[in-house]
Amino acid sequence: MLLAFCDSLSAENLPWPGSIFRGVPKQMLDAASELPMGEDAFDSLLDREVVSIRSDHRVDRTTQFVYRINSAAQIESGGQISATWNPWTDSRPELRARVITVDGRVHELDPSTLVESAAENTQGNLYRNDRVLSAPLPAIAVGAIVEMQVVIRQHRPFCTAGVLGRIALRHYTRARRNEIEIRADASVPLRLAVFGADVPIEMKPEQDAQVWHYVKDSPEPLDTYWFYLPRDATN
Repeated sequence: MLLAFCDSLSAENLPWPGSIFRGVPKQMLDAASELPMGEDAFDSLLDREVVSIRSDHRVDRTTQFVYRINSAAQIESGGQISATWNPWTDSRPELRARVITVDGRVHELDPSTLVESAAENTQGNLYRNDRVLSAPLPAIAVGAIVEMQVVIRQHRPFCTAGVLGRIALRHYTRARRNEIEIRADASVPLRLAVFGADVPIEMKPEQDAQVWHYVKDSPEPLDTYWFYLPRDATN
């Protein structure tokens, strides 16, 4: 079962043709130059998440982000890629990124710069074996377009009886395009529930899978996000 907090649907195109890592750099820069730079330190152009549930309840997650650096203040916080995983259930994350600078040059992430470390313990006396994989992004600068992708695959299910998850499609920062895809093996008795909005959640068959796809252009960002709210409360 997956819980998705959603808004209304939309289906406009990205500012440039081609998917992540496949866009032509000059076309991407030209299209981005026509988008007004907001007051935010960076401009989120795409926020995409794909959740895949296998027949044995292993879950794979792919997250993709595309953003433009608007100010020097974002270079430090937006100049790296990272992922946290638990080796007990997850395989080592697959990280990919490329940076397109204003002169049209493409700079790919160097895998040799990846650093693995223990995740910070933030639960008092409860110790975890979570790990963090991170790396600095190359040639980061104001006006650069950053594309990044993180893939985390489970090598064993967290619970063989089933999975429970939650996805929030509205975040603290504004994105020009949000996408969510939930894909489950046809044998999985998947149920979706939406709270706080009237959004269609019909699963569509696709070969040996059932798929739900969500697209939202320029959703309003959240002011506050509260965890563990009652079922009849939204924010």
